[in-house]
Amino acid sequence: KTKQEYEKLVTNADEEVKKILDEGKATAEKLKEGILEDARKEAFDIISKARTDSAAEKERISTEIQAEVLDLSLAISEKVASSMSKKDQEKLIQEFIKDMESAE
Repeated sequence: KTKQEYEKLVTNADEEVKKILDEGKATAEKLKEGILEDARKEAFDIISKARTDSAAEKERISTEIQAEVLDLSLAISEKVASSMSKKDQEKLIQEFIKDMESAE
C-alpha cells in the first residue's frame, strides 16, 4: 500500500475515533441529565414529606399542649372552687352565665 492509502486509513480511523467519542459524550450527557432529574425529583419528594411530617408533628404537639393546659386549668379551677364558700361559688356561676349570654 502506498503512503497516501495509509494516510487515508489513519484519517478515517481518526474520524471514527472522534465519532465514537462524540457519541459517548452525548450518551454520558443524557445519562447525567437523567440522573440529575431523578435526584431533583427525589429531593423534592423528601422535602415534601418532611414538610408534611413537620405539619403533622406540629398539630400533634399543639393538641397535646391544649390538652395539658385544659387539665391544668381544670385542676386550678377545682382548687379555687373548693376553697370558696357556697355563696361565692353560686355568684361566680351566675357571672359566668351572664358573660356567656352577653357573648351571644
